[in-house]
Amino acid sequence: RLAVRAGEVGAVLADLPAHLPRAVSPERFAEACRRAGVPERQPAGATLAEVQEVFRQEAALPRAERPRTMVSIIVCTRRRREHLIRCLESLLHLTHAETEVILVDNNDPGEGVFDLASRFPCRYVKALKPGLSRSRNMGVAEAKGEILAFTHDDAEVDPGWAEGLVRAFAEPEVLAATGPVVPRELITRGQEWFEELGWTHPCWFRRMVFEGRDGVAPGLLPGAGANLAVRRSFLREHGGFDELLGAGTPTGGGEDTDALMRALRAGGRVVYTPEAMVRHRHRIDMEGARTAAFLSAKLIAYTLLGAL
Repeated sequence: RLAVRAGEVGAVLADLPAHLPRAVSPERFAEACRRAGVPERQPAGATLAEVQEVFRQEAALPRAERPRTMVSIIVCTRRRREHLIRCLESLLHLTHAETEVILVDNNDPGEGVFDLASRFPCRYVKALKPGLSRSRNMGVAEAKGEILAFTHDDAEVDPGWAEGLVRAFAEPEVLAATGPVVPRELITRGQEWFEELGWTHPCWFRRMVFEGRDGVAPGLLPGAGANLAVRRSFLREHGGFDELLGAGTPTGGGEDTDALMRALRAGGRVVYTPEAMVRHRHRIDMEGARTAAFLSAKLIAYTLLGAL
């Protein structure tokens, strides 16, 4: 992201290529330098041509030399068929090749989405009992990947989403990763109001690392379930998602926050990376927006009280 002072806009636009290297993530550029076998340096001290050449050399590496971390993407769905189609379509464009998609159908009998499993490359799992945590745990049991990535059925992921999440797990201490959740659209007052609250989903554009029980400031959530990835080994060893929490239970949510807090309490790290972006469809009516906002307020209260 390129930060420009108001008085500098004209000068920057006049010679944009000279300023673009400043917008490159230093961590991502250092990783590209290592893979390309060139000395590490700060992108802000390089020319645009030099930055492009490093990424070109990285992209030219033989496939066998590229990271082969397997990502299992788990999408649980209930009564959102049209939005689900858009979600699955976005997964077709991921730049990370080593992925599998697991579609967990939690619809009522006769309202399923089994036919979509033949239209999109995914494994179909039928969840008979309602509950998001229960459905996610069924997906976890089916997953083969080292990294388990979760998004909502009314969200769409950017092409670099899985790749960005994989990079966040570079150190073994990282047990979970999250990223920005931005609105897919702002066309109703309900959607605008929900976004204006500011604390409903974390949305920063810089890398952040949370660690330890005290690694989260009061009221500051390290991520949201619409954009969440967890190491499979950790999630399975700690019993998966708490099935007393989440949509479809009296709590209405909280299973994602609970998993992130357990990762921190286990001594691990949670990385928030702006390289993994998800676009979420906010509730379009004010009643739905208020319900979602109230749920978010409850989750923040839980973190303030240390209840999770």
